[in-house]
Amino acid sequence: MWGRDRAPASPSDTIVAQLLGVLCPIAQQPGVHMTMPDPGRDDDLKAQAWARVYAAIRPPQSRNLRAGAWYPVVNDELPDRVTLRIGKTVVTVPRRVVEVRPRQPKRFSVVHRVGYVPVGQRKSLHHLGRYYAVCPICHWRFGLIGTPERTRCRQCGHDGEVSWWETV
Repeated sequence: MWGRDRAPASPSDTIVAQLLGVLCPIAQQPGVHMTMPDPGRDDDLKAQAWARVYAAIRPPQSRNLRAGAWYPVVNDELPDRVTLRIGKTVVTVPRRVVEVRPRQPKRFSVVHRVGYVPVGQRKSLHHLGRYYAVCPICHWRFGLIGTPERTRCRQCGHDGEVSWWETV
């Protein structure tokens, strides 16, 4: 694969880049630059800061970033863009769509679902409710019952405070 700021070196790399565009919708967004990290360079993957999409930003401006999820910032050197690691993919997004913090948050984000459809009117049985929490460690989403001050992630076991005061 190719590292950040390098073009595909061979036709097979070009094919991989085209496939990534098909398989990853975020790669097709205008203003988004996507590359695969160089496996030999661990410093490319170290978080310099953490970012999440602003609550007021909705698709398509949110660039398909999940509401409430914190992503590691792997490059924060440009004045108008930040580079985030999303899984094994590196994506550059406009700085205006994300909130950046110097350290990984430990509190659960609370997401208020805009356009929430009540249970009886839903086409799908899967639902998280009007408000749901997002784990700051593993990004697992789960519905909230009431307004708890603390909660535990059922996926990774992280126990922490619920940040109701900064609902996204």
